[in-house]
Amino acid sequence: MADFPDVYCWIKLVEKSTGKAVPTGTQFWGSADVIVRYVVANDSHEAAGPFWVVGSLFKNGVEVRPAGKPVVPSQVITLQPNQVWKAEYQVKDSATLSDTFEVSMQGDVGNWVKDEEDEKNNKAKAKFIVAANP
Repeated sequence: MADFPDVYCWIKLVEKSTGKAVPTGTQFWGSADVIVRYVVANDSHEAAGPFWVVGSLFKNGVEVRPAGKPVVPSQVITLQPNQVWKAEYQVKDSATLSDTFEVSMQGDVGNWVKDEEDEKNNKAKAKFIVAANP
């Protein structure tokens, strides 16, 4: 366990029908029902925060903005030691050609967490494709 605060971000793609995680880059044929799980953890013995976190989702290069807001709007969170924060967004898509979804998130926007052990793990990206049946 880290001695200094360590904000760690990742994105998990879960196929809703099976409940199983799928790797980034997965191609679905015809349609997909995917839960995009944005996760931030504090993997240390010290509290981390307050700090900003934000997540986005793009379909074919256009940002998905339900109700005019990003899927994970900018927000300030504080994580206690070993605490995990998550947000989820469900993507249902039936492709007529091919749809590419790109997912990203960033924790500790602006580097508010002092003396963080690893700054590189504050960002995460994932991608999946829904293609029309051949």
